[in-house]
Amino acid sequence: MGKQIERLTHEGVTRVFRQGKTLFFDAFGVKISPNREGKVRVGFSFSKKKVPLAVSRNRLRRQIIAGMDGRKSSFLGYDMIFYVPKKLEKKQKIDISGILASIAAALNPKR
Repeated sequence: MGKQIERLTHEGVTRVFRQGKTLFFDAFGVKISPNREGKVRVGFSFSKKKVPLAVSRNRLRRQIIAGMDGRKSSFLGYDMIFYVPKKLEKKQKIDISGILASIAAALNPKR
């Protein structure tokens, strides 16, 4: 992950799932909670039941991290957990950049 993007610890994941604000998109759910460290911390919850192939789960993680690298300033100071609430269809196209733009707009409404 990038310098300012870190992985959430187990305690962080538990806190974000309990206290975080939920945003839903076409194929994703995102739990978001502010942090005091001024860094972006990210977690992923892609179960085998919802995303059966490990290759697909890893590709989603890589695409999200790559998309966030270009927009770090929009996400600074937040913990985020990306998860899949329903099973993804085979070959389903997911607009990661559109989802990240929507998250950035929700976090920073004046921009």
